[in-house]
Amino acid sequence: GGLVGSGVLDSGSSYPSKWDARLGDLPARVEQWRGLKFDHPVPVRFLSEADFKKEVGVDPKPSKSRRREMNRLTEGLRSSGLITGKVDLFKAINDEQQSSVLAFYSPDDEEIVVRGAGTPDVSRRVTLAHELTHALQDQHFDLTAMEEKVDADPQSSSTALRAFVEGDADRIESRYVRDLSVVDRRAYRKARNREASAAEDGTKTVPAVVTLEFSAPYRYGPPVLQVLANDGGNANVDRAFRRGVFTQKMFIEPSAPLTESKPRRVNDPKLRKGEKAIGESDGFGAFDLYVVLGSRISPGEAIGAASAWAGGRSQGFRFDGRTCTRIVTEARTAAGNDDLEANFELWAAALPAGMATVERRGRAVMVTSCDPGARSTLNSPDAAIETAGALLDLHSEIEAEFTKEAADAGAPASVARCLALAIAQAPEIGVIIAQPEADVDPEVARAAFETAAERVQGTCFD
Repeated sequence: GGLVGSGVLDSGSSYPSKWDARLGDLPARVEQWRGLKFDHPVPVRFLSEADFKKEVGVDPKPSKSRRREMNRLTEGLRSSGLITGKVDLFKAINDEQQSSVLAFYSPDDEEIVVRGAGTPDVSRRVTLAHELTHALQDQHFDLTAMEEKVDADPQSSSTALRAFVEGDADRIESRYVRDLSVVDRRAYRKARNREASAAEDGTKTVPAVVTLEFSAPYRYGPPVLQVLANDGGNANVDRAFRRGVFTQKMFIEPSAPLTESKPRRVNDPKLRKGEKAIGESDGFGAFDLYVVLGSRISPGEAIGAASAWAGGRSQGFRFDGRTCTRIVTEARTAAGNDDLEANFELWAAALPAGMATVERRGRAVMVTSCDPGARSTLNSPDAAIETAGALLDLHSEIEAEFTKEAADAGAPASVARCLALAIAQAPEIGVIIAQPEADVDPEVARAAFETAAERVQGTCFD
């Protein structure tokens, strides 16, 4: 599923008087599990495979300005070492969206669009439970207004808001799956395996950073909602919708929304003589920091730096005919800033000579890197980014589970965070994460986890 604006219907369109009969009792069940009532039904469009791909694909004939913007984005990603060589981002994004999206709810049009015409099979019914949750969220919390508020706040992250919204829909989807019969659950798993295989085939040439950015809300939003729901059910989730702090820290620490305050204000990176800004400055969040560092250094070190993140900003610019990126970021403590500087030095050393510089600006660390060009010696970061994503998957699951156990035992969430981070950074886990998933022996992985957990436990409780 996805939260995508399609722009097909006029936003002033009337609502249907009743739900599409093909949905059956799904709307009522979603209401029950989410603890909210629909104000009105929303239209649902079931499209053929070809029509759906047209709906979610990018413009096949972009304007010159749009093409120039995408070229700058390509150069910006290459300047940060996140892609290499000549990459067609239009094709990469199109492949990712057409292969990965099964349905979406459009807040602009207040409608659900589903891949696959006719009566929905079990896989589509599960997807519809997810999208109906988005419609329910929109009617109670106004998703468009929430996004506008986040976009207007330089300390908030629209990606984090997306993860929160998706995580909430995912937990209702998972609730529906648990209610399936044994036969339906088996059919659902087979269908999802086929869909996952097809999506993988359709995105083989997509850079790993694009896949990770697209999948991040669906991978790292659910553990956040698991923590919030365990702490107070739907009522706690509703409070977060109304008053939550949405920053990328929740990607790194699922328990962050329980205690998180606004990140530290960091000044925009200053440009020097001869440097011309590309667009406006942007936030540089904890997840951004993790992905950039994790593309070139140990993911264990990268996740430690991201956990200590306190704030950051970035600015793209042109200098001497090249696209460059300047980042200014800070950790919570002076020692954390020292570690951050050291990690960025390691990161810069892994890039071609002269591509990046690292400087200290008071308590902040400033990093400047420029596009080395499509023919440079910059090596591909895809394998490292995939490994970093896998470690963050594991870390998020561990922290979400430990947060519940800590709460049951009357311990603070900080203990769960400490344990999850220490385990994720353990050498035993690093060995497991570095292997292809198909090669990992479950028993070996379990033993590595238990060894790491036993070794670090004293550190977090002392």
